[in-house]
Amino acid sequence: RRHRARGRATVTREHAVRRLIALLALAAAVGGCGGGSGPDRDAVPSDLEIRYRWNSGVSNVGPDYAAYAVSLEASGAGTIHFTVGHPSADQDLWDERFAVGAADLLDLYSLLHDAGVFSESWAAREPVPGSGGGSSLVVIADEVTYRVPVDLADRDHSASIAPVYESVRSLVPREIWEGFETRREDHIDADDH
Repeated sequence: RRHRARGRATVTREHAVRRLIALLALAAAVGGCGGGSGPDRDAVPSDLEIRYRWNSGVSNVGPDYAAYAVSLEASGAGTIHFTVGHPSADQDLWDERFAVGAADLLDLYSLLHDAGVFSESWAAREPVPGSGGGSSLVVIADEVTYRVPVDLADRDHSASIAPVYESVRSLVPREIWEGFETRREDHIDADDH
């Protein structure tokens, strides 16, 4: 009887150890999936969407008001929507499409991690009446939405996000930017006459 009882205790103990190991492995796997630190930085998530917006400012109500919104998808598809002229006046609106290479998209995705987009809290400062324009960012990755508002309260955050904004702008082909500047100038000239 002792032998059987001891045998059962050993089996029970072994079973408990196996269960503990399995639970620890599961906890490590779940913890490694970004619990709080954002998505995996080594691979672009299949649902990645990056939306960067810029405008010349609410105080700029004349024909030289301008805004654009760049949208990038995990597939590499890119779109930029331009607005020239203030919403209360005659506007010129148009879209351009472009493609981003997989390596460039992965570089931008790594830059989002480096800037802390997935791990920092991005607070906006109190709005200033008549303030100038600015940039903002929305990123969707692994079904979570991350927002970087205009007018960041923390100067360190402003400095860390600037390379991200520059990188997004650099992914739009130069010919598209030249077309934007030409149409913007034409819109301002047309308003002057």
